[in-house]
Amino acid sequence: MPRETTKTYDNLCVKCGNTMRYVSNNQCVYCKLKGNPRRQKAETFEGKVCRKCGGTTRYMSSKRCVYCLSQIVTNWVTNNPERAQARYKPQRAIEQYRQRTYGITQQESDHMFFCQRGICAICDEPLTKPHVDHNHVTGKVRGLLCGPCNHGIGSLKDNTTILRNAITYLETSG
Repeated sequence: MPRETTKTYDNLCVKCGNTMRYVSNNQCVYCKLKGNPRRQKAETFEGKVCRKCGGTTRYMSSKRCVYCLSQIVTNWVTNNPERAQARYKPQRAIEQYRQRTYGITQQESDHMFFCQRGICAICDEPLTKPHVDHNHVTGKVRGLLCGPCNHGIGSLKDNTTILRNAITYLETSG
């Protein structure tokens, strides 16, 4: 429950109806943080009142309150865009994910892409964002697919009988 503040505001939080300390999408700080799934995962506790914002929710691993800590990070990213971009390397994260999950390197992925001529192995559409298709039982990588084909095979549980039944259904149903 938000702590009562001495300041008064005209705006009310759309979720809890309390007077807003900080305005963000018509929500008070507390409701905004409660709705953020990343904040829910972190271990927090109700501690001393923050001198800056009046909040009491704090991380177990920090002396700062949840809101003030997120403001510090946001300000740092805003003031240091080059350094923040250098820390966030999406291509490197994708490479590490493929290595960790499927056991293939970027060179092996590039080789598969080249061998498939940059098209999906099922629908022959160009691969803009290739998905690694693999056998869920053995873990063996089969090839690169487009997102819809990969999801389709996964939804049909990689079962050839179900796939044949789906083909028969589509052929007979017109």
